[in-house]
Amino acid sequence: MAKVSVSSTLIDPYGVVTDEVTGQPVNGVSMKLYYANTAKSK
Repeated sequence: MAKVSVSSTLIDPYGVVTDEVTGQPVNGVSMKLYYANTAKSK
């Protein structure tokens, strides 16, 4: 099984997931982005 680490610097629901080392798009990624209506996220 592969070890995966995820980090983000920009929230873009229409973005492309890329490999940090190669900069190439990662195929087969499915991601859901949820927004919370909290004081911290406003």
